[in-house]
Amino acid sequence: MPFLRLLFLFGLGLLLAPPARALDLIEIHLSLLETDLSVRVSELRSPQSLLQGNSDLAQLD
Repeated sequence: MPFLRLLFLFGLGLLLAPPARALDLIEIHLSLLETDLSVRVSELRSPQSLLQGNSDLAQLD
């Protein structure tokens, strides 16, 4: 019986949850260097798009 209640609450949570959003930007905090690094996921499709992009990783070139 507790399993069914848990399953019901999980299903209800899925129905009431907001729609998922696509991941667009990855931000990494490098604590040893005390800096942040950002990468746009769309720039990771190919090396050319990374070199032409404007995220922090693209500007390291």
